[in-house]
Amino acid sequence: MSVISRKVIDSYSIGFRNYVTISIIEGIDGKLLYIVSEPSLNSIGEKIYNSVYSYIVADVNILKTFSSFNTFDDGYEYTKDLVYKICKKVVKNCRVELNTIEFIVYYILRDFIGYGEIDPFIRDPNIEDVTCDGFDKPIYVFHSVYEWLESNRTLSHRNLEKTIRRLAYKAGREVSIAQPIVEGILKPEGYRVHIVLDTVSLSGHSFTIRRFRESPYTIAELINRGMLSPTVAALLWLAAENKQGIIFYGPTGSGKTTLMNAIAMFIPPELKIVSAEDTPEIRLPFHDNWISMATRLSSDPYIQNITLQMQIESAMRQRPDVVILGEIRSREAYSFFQAVSTGHGGLTTIHAENIESLIRRLIAPPMSVSRSLIATAKLFVQVLRLVD
Repeated sequence: MSVISRKVIDSYSIGFRNYVTISIIEGIDGKLLYIVSEPSLNSIGEKIYNSVYSYIVADVNILKTFSSFNTFDDGYEYTKDLVYKICKKVVKNCRVELNTIEFIVYYILRDFIGYGEIDPFIRDPNIEDVTCDGFDKPIYVFHSVYEWLESNRTLSHRNLEKTIRRLAYKAGREVSIAQPIVEGILKPEGYRVHIVLDTVSLSGHSFTIRRFRESPYTIAELINRGMLSPTVAALLWLAAENKQGIIFYGPTGSGKTTLMNAIAMFIPPELKIVSAEDTPEIRLPFHDNWISMATRLSSDPYIQNITLQMQIESAMRQRPDVVILGEIRSREAYSFFQAVSTGHGGLTTIHAENIESLIRRLIAPPMSVSRSLIATAKLFVQVLRLVD
């Protein structure tokens, strides 16, 4: 895909040493595209890289060393020494430019510590979701400014399988024909990954990664972005400060958790907060008296599954002032409203298009929340993604 002569809407550098350039360009049909540009290697650089790669995969001890590094910076000096060592054997008397060495180090770090070919998507702080729908298909990203964008990167069948295995490994999960749908948390970043194998996906292996901001949005940032007005923000502030029940509802990807997190930061810091989530997304940097819990699913019959229902029951035994539930989908809804009805503050999200469908979901099984209990929540906040 040629970027030359295309209108560049935006461009910025990301990742290790800012070696990766991201360009948002206007395609032939006017559609915006997400273009990833990584450092290029000359023929000598590629030869050295291939030699270093083969040397690493042939040595279990070196692989173990790489697995101990969490960041590129952690493994930089070790990798650089290794590249120089192999370079002397491969190139001998031929001089290699310093930039070439640095770029080889980058690719080794990317492929053994990072996420391989999809690593640039993981490093871009503007990306919220990364999704691949099959081999030889463009990877799509959800950009915080430009929303869904087609990228210039595809994965071959072989590289997609490698990527799936890497993602499963980093999430500490096992994906197989017997277990073709897997969800987990990528370590050490804490991002959520969902993997589906071709045994149940007609378009082939697929995956979706949900990235989370390291620092949560503040209410001022959300007001400036036009998500809500200062008046609505003030109302939610008062409700959170006074331990009221607040339900955020709307469609997928509308920003329910983002808004809930911003409002949760208004909870007085002296109050005890207990949060329970499938995937840890809540960030409360100014609350020391906060316990964060996450569910655990296990395919091992000897390891207990930890559900949201179990977590909220545990939370209520820890004398919380406020309970935060990442999302209610099942029986935990009843326990949440019970907590709110007994004077605890409560914040949660739920998928619903409008207030009528929200009430129908709550009163129907498996939630089975009575109308009298629903009324104990003081605020129901609809969150929508508006398209210009």
